[in-house]
Amino acid sequence: EATYTLTSKVPDTTGYSEYTFKMTDTLSKGLTLKPDGVTVEIDGKKIANNPNITCSPDVANGKLEVDFKMLNLQDLKGKTIKVTYHAAINKDAVIGKEGNPNKVTLEYSNNPKNGTETDTTTYDKKVYTAAITINKCDGKDETIKLPGAEFVLRDGTDTTAKYYRLTEDGKVTWVEKESDATKVVTDGKGRADFKG
Repeated sequence: EATYTLTSKVPDTTGYSEYTFKMTDTLSKGLTLKPDGVTVEIDGKKIANNPNITCSPDVANGKLEVDFKMLNLQDLKGKTIKVTYHAAINKDAVIGKEGNPNKVTLEYSNNPKNGTETDTTTYDKKVYTAAITINKCDGKDETIKLPGAEFVLRDGTDTTAKYYRLTEDGKVTWVEKESDATKVVTDGKGRADFKG
């Protein structure tokens, strides 16, 4: 699970009759937004049930929007805004250096004469995950790949060993019994992966 933090400042809206200030994070297919862990803070204080802040997590589309009615928050101008949320790496995550990106956009008003005119700032971030790959081949001829070989992954020695288990939602846990471990089986090319 990755933790994301967006920070900004409450802008001075002097001269505006309307003001747009919206943060949007769009997650890639390999990341699942956790809607229950979204918090918004201003000046170090958690904001809950404030009609001037609308937080819209959309798990199905991998998107989080936080919309601020800044004209009503001017008693806090200059104070730090902090939005914190979580996303889990899932079974669709891309393994390796390509990573699993998310793109954050801040849309904000930039013309006091026309409050609907906005500008945007974007920031891209990637979360990486890895795999341990097994290539099973014949002991005498490495060009012969062996399908159907079964493996479990163990950490530690015989007395302290725990075993790798991959849950349905793509989370890695470690279990005490080998019988509870995730077993991987080599494919037709002799390959199997321990993901996560």
